[in-house]
Amino acid sequence: MSKIEIKEDVCAGCGFCASSKPEIFCMSDSGIAQVTKQPDNTQNLQELADMCPFGAIEVVD
Repeated sequence: MSKIEIKEDVCAGCGFCASSKPEIFCMSDSGIAQVTKQPDNTQNLQELADMCPFGAIEVVD
């Protein structure tokens, strides 16, 4: 099953994902995005990945 992950070395800490989808993402104390819950609808994984302006969200199998 596919899931989303954050490429920590790419994340710029802009917070766009956490503010757009707080049910899925949060910002760590170090300012890097984290996945707190995998989305229920796996069909939208690529849409979530595409929303990051820095390309830090990726879909993995």
